[in-house]
This record gives sequence, structure tokens and C-alpha cells, in this order.
Amino acid sequence: MSLASQYHQELMQILDKSEDLPCLPMTAIKVFKLCSTDNVDSQKLEELIKSDQAMVAKILRTVNSALYGLRREINSVREAISILGIKGVKNLVLQSSTADLFNFEGGKQLWQDSIAASIIIEALARQLKQNSNDTQFLTALLHNIGRSIFAKNFAKLYSPVISNCHKLNEIYLAEAELFGMDHRETGGILACNWELPLDVVSGIQGNHSSMADSSLIDLALTLTYSSLDDIEQAAELKQFSKLKQESLEKVSSLSTT
Repeated sequence: MSLASQYHQELMQILDKSEDLPCLPMTAIKVFKLCSTDNVDSQKLEELIKSDQAMVAKILRTVNSALYGLRREINSVREAISILGIKGVKNLVLQSSTADLFNFEGGKQLWQDSIAASIIIEALARQLKQNSNDTQFLTALLHNIGRSIFAKNFAKLYSPVISNCHKLNEIYLAEAELFGMDHRETGGILACNWELPLDVVSGIQGNHSSMADSSLIDLALTLTYSSLDDIEQAAELKQFSKLKQESLEKVSSLSTT
């Protein structure tokens, strides 16, 4: 048996044990479900967030960070909801919650790429006057979750991929050579295990063509994995150079809160 076949077999055994796979924090799942309904009750949202003191701390640190530039300190979840809005709170809870999924060596960069993609897709929607939705946001935010399986269970083997592969196609090829599948497939399995909506599962698996405005997620991922120099040299991307820079600043701010 080749090494690649051996690693693939080990990977499939890991993926078959759902109890050993990482989980989305329960608070994040509850917030997402509550905020996906019509006429969200802000009081219920406040009570839900306040039931998780770690989440309260993250939200207050973020809303009081330089990212929002407020003139006074915000000390309550209710005020934070008022300032961020329902959608802003939901996105922030989901972004903050994913940090724990990348709690391993090299994971911070993968988490930052995930945050960057989610910020960029929201900014793109505004700039291009397109509608952004939960499917696109979650696909961008969770596009890297499959990499956590490789990194946690095959740390030494996967570390060079994290360090040396920075373009999506390079990453896909390196993973396929090592494991016989890439992180889109492992991410799809995780998303199914979390019982995420089918269109989000499909998006994480790379089937963006099934989404409305699929070009938005493709463009967001392209920008996420393009350096500012790459963008300046590519005529079709140059108009997004400022958007990329602003997004990197927001990622930096979120990463230090």
C-alpha cells in the first residue's frame, strides 16, 4: 500500500467517527438559527448571548476595538446589538466561534483566511450592489474547516502545506497527493455532521455553481488568496485592491480582540 493510500484510509476512519470530529459551539448554532428567522427578537438574542460569558467577552472586546472607532466604551450586550445590528451580531458570533476550530499549530493563519473571506464577501456585495446571504457568508467563513482535520490528525505531514502553499489550486493539489482528497471534501463531511443547510454544504464542497450569485464567492476566495501585489498586477482584480487592504485591517483587528 502506498503512503497516500495509507493516509487516505486513516483519514476515512477519522471521518467515520463523528464523535471525534470538531463541533461548532452550541451558542453559535443557536444564534444562527434565531437570526435566520423573520422578525428576530433582540431581547431573546441578548439573553442567548448572555448565557455564554466567553461570547459576551468576545463581542464587547470587538465592539470596543479600533475596528468600530466608538467614542465611548460599550459595556452591555444590548448596546452592542443596537450598534452592530442583528446581522452584524450574528456574523460576529459565527466569526468568533470558528477560532476554536483552528486551535492548533498553524491554525491561526487558516482562521484569518476564513475571516478574511467572510469579510471580503460582505464588502464585495456592498461594492458590487449585490445581495449577500447566509449561504455565501457561511461558505466563505467555513471554506477552510476541512483543513482542520488534516492539521489536527496529520500535523507533521500537513504542516508544510500550511507553510508553503498559499494559492487555492496549490493547496488542493498538495492535499489530493497526500490524502487522495482535498479539504473541500472533508469540509463537506464536517458540514453534513453539523447539519448545516444543504446549500452551505454544497458551497463548502466547492459546488458554487449551485448558488445564486456564485461568482461572488469565487471572487471572494480569489481575493482572499491573492496578495496585494498579485491584485495590483491583475487588471481584472485591481479595482478591489482597496477592498482587500481594508479587509486585512479588519482581520487584524478581529484577531487581536
